[in-house]
Amino acid sequence: MTASDYYEQGVAHLDSNQYAEAIEALRQCLALEADFPNAHRKLGHAYLNSDPTEAHLCYKQALQDNSADVWAWYSLGLVLNKLGKFTEAEASFHQAIKLDGTLAAPHNGLGNV
Repeated sequence: MTASDYYEQGVAHLDSNQYAEAIEALRQCLALEADFPNAHRKLGHAYLNSDPTEAHLCYKQALQDNSADVWAWYSLGLVLNKLGKFTEAEASFHQAIKLDGTLAAPHNGLGNV
């Protein structure tokens, strides 16, 4: 299988709330192609509820891959808020809003900090 195949498989598992399977497939994707677009962000989503610390690392890597990824900034804000790092969460939501002020999700996230 290719990195793209594993990514699609991981996203399908994520969409079905099969987080362990999503993690496995996305890790396989990244093993084949370390900077596969969106894979670190999706991996963060898979870890968000079970291991917020690991999700945090995934979102940070996603932003190293693409600092203009508004959804990675938003997701980082979510996990930072979950980890009790409210000032950092607020900054992440503000960065997402700066990148695309038309999206409701970052504004909502900011309101929940």
